[in-house]
Amino acid sequence: RVVIFYNFNVELDSLKKLLETKNRKYSVYNGSEKDFSNFKKYDDGVCLCNYGSGSVGINDLVISNIFIAYSPSDNYINWEQSKKRIDRNGQEHTPIYYFLCSGLEHRIYYSLSIGKNFDDRVFIEEMEKNLLF
Repeated sequence: RVVIFYNFNVELDSLKKLLETKNRKYSVYNGSEKDFSNFKKYDDGVCLCNYGSGSVGINDLVISNIFIAYSPSDNYINWEQSKKRIDRNGQEHTPIYYFLCSGLEHRIYYSLSIGKNFDDRVFIEEMEKNLLF
């Protein structure tokens, strides 16, 4: 089983299309859908979670030990809490984390790794460091 966290509906749509072409069963947990049925039913099930909805208050994801960040959260608390969804009481395996990134996402992951939100101020600082303005 795999848990994939995402930010935006366009990302959700892309992930759904990919999983459908691969014939993988999936569930979606976000502001409008709260379904774990395929994720729980199939040993190779996937749960697509939005950071805002899935990063707190749920324990159902502990049946997976694989976490994929399709995109990073810009909020440190949501980021840390999302990773804890698979690393909690009841986990039988060592959690494995994958962080997909390119370009600016490296800077977002760095900001999160030192406990900071990636906000407008940090974005501008990063852009100025790289002389992109």
